[in-house]
Amino acid sequence: MECDCGLCDGGGFFDTGDAVSGGLGLGLGFMFAPYMFAMLSMSKKTGKTVIVCLNCGGKNIEEFKFCGHCGHALYPPTKTMCPKCATQVPKLSFCQNCGSKLEQ
Repeated sequence: MECDCGLCDGGGFFDTGDAVSGGLGLGLGFMFAPYMFAMLSMSKKTGKTVIVCLNCGGKNIEEFKFCGHCGHALYPPTKTMCPKCATQVPKLSFCQNCGSKLEQ
């Protein structure tokens, strides 16, 4: 009984060359997968945002709150509202506008 499926050698058996080629291709694909994922994760790590210090011009990564070169604050201080005069003031002990004590 002859087989005419076009995939086998006519007797119902697959050609071993096709099987080896398929196995090699699949094996190589699995072998290179970890390297491809490693390259993708490396590109994410190297894309850090740089903050330039206004005091010395030093380059710092975004997570830093203070400059690693001169110690100057990289971001403006957070502000609070004075309970007496309602002025937005930096977080200090006393209001710079009316002199009343600020809550900490």
